[in-house]
Amino acid sequence: MRKIHLTNYSFGNQTFEVGPSIGVILFNEPKLDSREVIRRDELANKIESCKEEYILLEEVEWSKIVSSLQSTDLKPLGRSVVEFLKRILDAPQIEVQEKS
Repeated sequence: MRKIHLTNYSFGNQTFEVGPSIGVILFNEPKLDSREVIRRDELANKIESCKEEYILLEEVEWSKIVSSLQSTDLKPLGRSVVEFLKRILDAPQIEVQEKS
């Protein structure tokens, strides 16, 4: 699992909203079939509704976010997006065990 830091952060005079931004980029890939759009919407809702500081995502879910980043034009965001990218790309891998 991957642990992503979801709290908003400030850059200059702007607040960067991490959860909603992840929700938006999930749909940036050029070709998504209808089932994949639904799966990504479920993932976006899961992330956007998380009230915790961090969220744990399955490797498959995290991979969808990383893949979407590759299809996203980040240039207009400049340096304000660096923290966002680090939080996703450098998300620590967490080993979880089933509770007995």
